[in-house]
Amino acid sequence: MISNYCFLQGMKDCKVIDHPQLPDGMRTNWDIILMQELLYEYMSKNNFDAVITFGPNGVSGHTNHRACHHAVK
Repeated sequence: MISNYCFLQGMKDCKVIDHPQLPDGMRTNWDIILMQELLYEYMSKNNFDAVITFGPNGVSGHTNHRACHHAVK
């Protein structure tokens, strides 16, 4: 879904970080520090203009979406 959004917005590069300690699920609380470390590692190796994530409440209050917002913030 994210890659489709990137394509529709005309973005040439889109990276979705898939990590075994960050499984999808409404009852899964993601480690914000781990997310920040992964994001920093990727950002320090690549040159890009923007990071797009969810708003503070995610979509429908999804816990993973909210964690993404707080990790990027």
